[in-house]
Amino acid sequence: MAFINVAEWTAVNTTDWLKGLDDCILPYVQFFLNNNINGCRLLLLSCDDLNHLNVRKVGHQELILDAVDLLKHLHYNFGSETLQSLALRLGCKARSLYNQLKRDLMIANNNNDTDNGSGSTAGDERVSTQTLSAVSDILASVKAFISWIDRYVCLVLEVIPPKFL
Repeated sequence: MAFINVAEWTAVNTTDWLKGLDDCILPYVQFFLNNNINGCRLLLLSCDDLNHLNVRKVGHQELILDAVDLLKHLHYNFGSETLQSLALRLGCKARSLYNQLKRDLMIANNNNDTDNGSGSTAGDERVSTQTLSAVSDILASVKAFISWIDRYVCLVLEVIPPKFL
């Protein structure tokens, strides 16, 4: 299995990668080439950098930055990450969310008991910041897990063309 060293990409390699993202990104390819955005600069790309590259639409910025995040993940964690470690991390995050939801439910029940019919309704309840954070952690773990599985499928398809499967 070959290692892809994104840091060694030239500006042409970077623009070739950009062309593969989405058709809406094609108008920006020339700006990346003219500003010599190579692999090192791509891995350090920020929202401000995209504004300087005339990528002003937020949706287009998000698309590029999300793709760069996945590329960083592939570049920095390629050799050290396994499906087992990702599954373990996802399981831990799920357990953490479960425990947070139990705490929230216990707090909500205690508040309802002390209200003694004060007229509060279920619409008054809010999701805690800790719960939202736990959900966000799970989503990040699921994204990494699916990315790893997708990477494996792509590597298998490179080695064994689909017509032979």
